[in-house]
Amino acid sequence: MERLLALVLVLRGAVALDCSTPPLSAYPYCDRALPIRARVADLAARFTVNETISQMGTMAAAVPRLGLPALNYGGEALHGVWSTCAAGRCPTQFPAPHAMGASFDRDLWRAVGAASGLEARALFRWNQRHNASDCARSLEGCLGLTFYAPNDAVARHKRYATEAEAAAAAIAAGVDSNCGKVLTSALPEALAAGLVRPDALRPPLERLLEARLRLGLLDDWDADAPVPRPDVDAVDSPGARALALRAAREGLVLLQNPNQILPLDGRGTLAVIGPNANASS
Repeated sequence: MERLLALVLVLRGAVALDCSTPPLSAYPYCDRALPIRARVADLAARFTVNETISQMGTMAAAVPRLGLPALNYGGEALHGVWSTCAAGRCPTQFPAPHAMGASFDRDLWRAVGAASGLEARALFRWNQRHNASDCARSLEGCLGLTFYAPNDAVARHKRYATEAEAAAAAIAAGVDSNCGKVLTSALPEALAAGLVRPDALRPPLERLLEARLRLGLLDDWDADAPVPRPDVDAVDSPGARALALRAAREGLVLLQNPNQILPLDGRGTLAVIGPNANASS
């Protein structure tokens, strides 16, 4: 499946760069008139190796000396938004990615991504207005949730002998951030063992910082910006339900049909097996 749907992460707990006081206010990365990549290059060049590694986990650490706030990358929308319900409306759940992939329908994948994005922004806006204690409220003034993809669960599949080897392989493969702590905990060992060079960490750091800048997470938000303002009635809409049904139907794959068992004729007994076999809802 396209990288578009690899994994979508909800970015939480963000506040703007602290560019209000010298010497930070004089640094080029605080100059909003500069191109984003110029700002990123200036900011990334000021990171130490340890500060760089601290940005590569679920919880990106604050770097106070550079005015950089912490950021929680936690959350996702792999096949629908991972969120609690709002006003009695729960996010639409779509088939698992391998099932959608079996449809070979790129337009379907994009439609599911768009529907998930719309619902996420609607849920976030509802939280802004009705639940000040919710963690999403911390994106003060932002009229729409922000996303960044992809991410990788490094070392989960035990393909490498050590986490240091897994971390080095992840960096070499282009992974920027790990859902967990493998990169942040194992990269120091990988560096010490010569499995990865310090300069190999600059590109992922720059991509992470560029994403945050492009998503508006490091500058004061313009409350008058012409951004979408979907309401909670966009969540679990008839259109989204129809799209989920379409995705389920298109992802069905019949591998074999020995003795023409299908379609079922209504006779005999059918066994439903699995952890959700008795689920009623």
